[in-house]
Amino acid sequence: MDNQNTDNKSIPSEDAAVSTQHFEDSSLAEIKLNDAELETFWQLSRKHIGAERLSVILGPDEIAITRPEAFTFTFHPETADSLAQLVIEGKKTSTSSLKSEYEQYNEPLPQAGDLSIVCNSHGSPVALLYTEEVVVFPFNEVPAEHAFAEGEGDRSLSYWRAIHRAFWSSYECDWKGDGTDLVVYEKFRVIYPEK
Repeated sequence: MDNQNTDNKSIPSEDAAVSTQHFEDSSLAEIKLNDAELETFWQLSRKHIGAERLSVILGPDEIAITRPEAFTFTFHPETADSLAQLVIEGKKTSTSSLKSEYEQYNEPLPQAGDLSIVCNSHGSPVALLYTEEVVVFPFNEVPAEHAFAEGEGDRSLSYWRAIHRAFWSSYECDWKGDGTDLVVYEKFRVIYPEK
């Protein structure tokens, strides 16, 4: 499931006029992931995290040999790169998406213990992520700590609400916008490459 996050530095707070032009470009195409680079990155990651040792102990276990899901945080190239960079810098340690997106595409919610590979706008892998926690909140109950952990803009809750409200309002999803929309909060850490 691609997490749909946004980062638009021109929006300083919830009270500011939110420009959605950044989100309304219907010409944006899906970012194509680079399969060869992903496979090389996964093989290096597996060695780093010791997954090869799991294969010896467990046999050809699916977890030890199957490459995790790869994704970009958004289909907007500049934003995908900006968010991937925040992950590498250690400023972005969480992400959020709408629960209705998972339901719409009949996909399971992420779970603690999941691995995933975040990519840049060129489809190249930048980090292997380990999901530490998944919590579902109504939009109006997302805590300030989560907004800070997303690492975007000024890291305030008002910024987080403004930018996500603008994005989800323009995005083709089941967004009611009344504060009750369920948001899937996913806390993660980078396990490869190490800093």
